[in-house]
Amino acid sequence: MACDVDTGAVFKHPVHCFDCDQTFYFTLRKIAEAQKLVCPLCGSDINLTDQAYGFFATSVKQTIDLRVVTGAMGSKKLRSTTTNGGH
Repeated sequence: MACDVDTGAVFKHPVHCFDCDQTFYFTLRKIAEAQKLVCPLCGSDINLTDQAYGFFATSVKQTIDLRVVTGAMGSKKLRSTTTNGGH
């Protein structure tokens, strides 16, 4: 039996905080939907719109393909598919 799994909520990617010089893992979904993340160690904002994160944030957003799928009961489900980028 197949289950719908939101891979964006499961898979994580490292994000570097330049204030405390540490790297932390955030879900792909959180990275794709947020403009800023909060560093769990020092509490500073990790601004994903900053030029240093530009390619990374864009890449994650392109990897996560958000689609609203109408289920058999007429309810809407949010599904995530990832492209196979070799990672």
